[in-house]
Amino acid sequence: MKNFVIKLFVGLVICLGVGGCTSQDENFIQSVATVKTESAIVKQYIEDNSYIDVNIKKISHKLAAPKGNEVLETDLLNLVKAAVYRFYSHVQKVDGIYVCSVDSAQDIHVSERVFNFLQQDLAQMNKEISSLKERGKDITHLEIQEGYLNSLLE
Repeated sequence: MKNFVIKLFVGLVICLGVGGCTSQDENFIQSVATVKTESAIVKQYIEDNSYIDVNIKKISHKLAAPKGNEVLETDLLNLVKAAVYRFYSHVQKVDGIYVCSVDSAQDIHVSERVFNFLQQDLAQMNKEISSLKERGKDITHLEIQEGYLNSLLE
């Protein structure tokens, strides 16, 4: 169950990041949940703090295409996971919304486009949560926990 919640959160993060869910994006969510990366390399990117500049939006659309994960280089996916890890390791739930304590792309050694994409993703996620609450939906959104961050290393 814990693994399902982690994958659901990862899917929500990435789905919202590509501008809301469509049926194509739902396929993308399934692809992301099954895409394996090289955990040692992802960890290396995280730990050595090397600069990351990838087009996450473009990568997400490629993954949504049939056999998309076969088209993408594994290293691009390693970089995406490292960037997401760097960003979301600074996200906390404060007063019912997700807040990132990082002020700039330079703080986590990613490009402005990566940082902006992840910030927009977080803002969209908060917007969706607020919208559901306003409509009286009973939702539970989780703290960003070590389990979620560790799932990015798989």
